[in-house]
Amino acid sequence: MRLSKTADVKTNDPAHRDVVLFMEGQVDTCATVSPRLVRFSGPAGERMVQKVTIVPNPKYPIKITGTRQEPLNTDKFKHRLEKTPTGWTLTVENVWPSKGGYFGSIYLDTDSPVCRSLRVEVQGDLYFPAVRKAAIPATKAPSGPPPAR
Repeated sequence: MRLSKTADVKTNDPAHRDVVLFMEGQVDTCATVSPRLVRFSGPAGERMVQKVTIVPNPKYPIKITGTRQEPLNTDKFKHRLEKTPTGWTLTVENVWPSKGGYFGSIYLDTDSPVCRSLRVEVQGDLYFPAVRKAAIPATKAPSGPPPAR
């Protein structure tokens, strides 16, 4: 993957107080994580599940040694990691039953000194489900002539 970044640098040189550095280069990834952001959006209390695939780069063979969620005490989502023939599948499930938003991360710790952990971000935006109005039964129109005034 080709990556480019800029950095603003402040100097004490009166002629060049601000300098913009441009850096570009080829960057190898330890693994392909797709998607990197899991977003849950829907009615509170509805079951929502998403799957993330993790495929290691053959140049950097890794093993996932454990997982952890942050914030650590979150009860808004849960996850499960399963080994596949090509890597892993991370299943993330929203378990928060109330209206509101949350943000957290799942870290996949590895045995690699080059890539100690991989991160998957989790975001929830839950709302109350729409309230259905009960059907109002139709009233029977009175028969006969209209009342006298």
